Amino acid sequence: MATFETTLRYKNLNDRDLVENNYELYDSVLIQAHLLAYSKKAVPLLIRDMAEERSFNYYIDPMISDFRIGTNFRDSDGDVRGWHNRYVEILGDPLREVLDENPNADASLLDDDAVRGICESLVDYQENFIYDRLREEAGKYEKVSVEPHEVQPKAVIPWVHKVERIEDIQTCRQILTHTQAAATISLKPCIYTTTGFARDTTNRTQLTKLLGEFEVNECFLVFEELKKYETSESEYKTVIDLVYDLYQSGVKPHFYYGDFFANLLSYFGLSGMATASLYDEEFTEKLEYSGGGGLPARYYLDEVKDFLKVTAAVDIMNRVDAPMCDCGFCEKHFDTWQDLAAREESEDALKPILKKHRMALRWRHGRLIEENNLEDVLDELEDDFLNIVQAYSASPMKSPSKQLDYLPKWINAVRDREALAVEELGQLQFV
Repeated sequence: MATFETTLRYKNLNDRDLVENNYELYDSVLIQAHLLAYSKKAVPLLIRDMAEERSFNYYIDPMISDFRIGTNFRDSDGDVRGWHNRYVEILGDPLREVLDENPNADASLLDDDAVRGICESLVDYQENFIYDRLREEAGKYEKVSVEPHEVQPKAVIPWVHKVERIEDIQTCRQILTHTQAAATISLKPCIYTTTGFARDTTNRTQLTKLLGEFEVNECFLVFEELKKYETSESEYKTVIDLVYDLYQSGVKPHFYYGDFFANLLSYFGLSGMATASLYDEEFTEKLEYSGGGGLPARYYLDEVKDFLKVTAAVDIMNRVDAPMCDCGFCEKHFDTWQDLAAREESEDALKPILKKHRMALRWRHGRLIEENNLEDVLDELEDDFLNIVQAYSASPMKSPSKQLDYLPKWINAVRDREALAVEELGQLQFV
C-alpha cells in the first residue's frame, strides 16, 4: 500500500464501475452503511469478487452521526426515510427504539445500556453483515467461496460523536469502551471536532490521551465545515497542530473528508484522505432534508485544486493558453479544452469521465507528496497560483464570490508550521 492512503468514498451505486474497474487509483474504499443496507446483495458480492481477485481494503462508514441532530433523515411525516430506514431496521433496537421515541440519537443524552447496544450493533454490522449476506445468497447447499475474515473491513469505525466540548470526550470514551469490548478486529475511531475546540492545547492533549487509553494507532479525523473559501489561515494552522499532535502520540490520522490541503498535511503525519468521486471534500451536519437529486457535473481543475463548472474551467485554461489535462481519461476523450466544453450538454455521458479524471488526479497528488520534498510541493503550488490567479479572477464564467485566497492560506499556514514538518515522507516514524 502507498505511504499516503487514498480512500474512495463509495456512497452511490453509480460509482460501482470506479470501485470495480479503477482499483489502481485507490488504496481503500469507504462504504456508506446505508448504501450497503440498500444494496445488500450487490455490494457484498462485489466485495467478495474484489477480495478473491486482489488485495482489497475497505471500511464501513457507520453514519450514526447522521441521527445526532436535525431532521435530514426524516420525511415530512416524521418517519425515518428511505435508505436510512433500511439501515436502522437492520441495526434494530436500541437505535430503532431511540429514534421512535426521540427526535434524534445523541450518545451524550442516552443511558449507558442504549449506548452499549448501539455500539454492539454497529460492530456486528461492520464485522459480519457482508459475510452473512453471502451465506444467505449461497443457500443451504452451496459453500461461500471466501472465509469470513477475507471480507471483513480493515478496521471497525466506532460511532462518531462530535467533540465540541470537553464533556464530549467522556462520551467518546464511553463509545470506545463498548466498541472495543464487542469488536474482534482493530478499531479506527473517527475524531470529529471543530477548529475552535482543537485550538486549545489542553483539548488537543485530551484527544490524544483518549486514543492512547485504548491503544489505538490509527484514527480518522474530520473537522466541521473546513471549507476552503471560508476557513482562515489560523484555522488551517490549528488543523496542522492536531495532526502533528496525533502523529507525535503514535497515532496515524487519516482525513475522513479532505481537499489538496490534506496532502500537504502528510508532511506533519497525516497518513491518508477519503473523498468521493465528485465533491465531498468537506463535511457539515445536515439539519434538514435538501432533496436527493444528483450532483451537477463539475471539472476538477488541478491548477486551482477545486471543482468548477465546465465552462469556467475551459475559459480559465484558454485564457492562459494551457494544454489539455494529460491524465489518461482526459487524453482519451478530449484533444482540446473546447472538446470538453462541447461535451457539457451530455452530462450523463460526461460525468463518468469527470469522476475518473478526479480519481486520477487524487492518485497523482498522493504520488506527488511521496516523491517530492515539502518545499518543492509548496513551490509548485505557489507557481500554479501565480500563473493562473489573473485569468481566474477575470473569468466571467465562475462565481464572482470565488477567489483563490485559499491557496496562499494553505502555503502560509504550512510554512508557518514548517518546523514541525518532515522534509520528506520517508522521514515519518510511526510506532
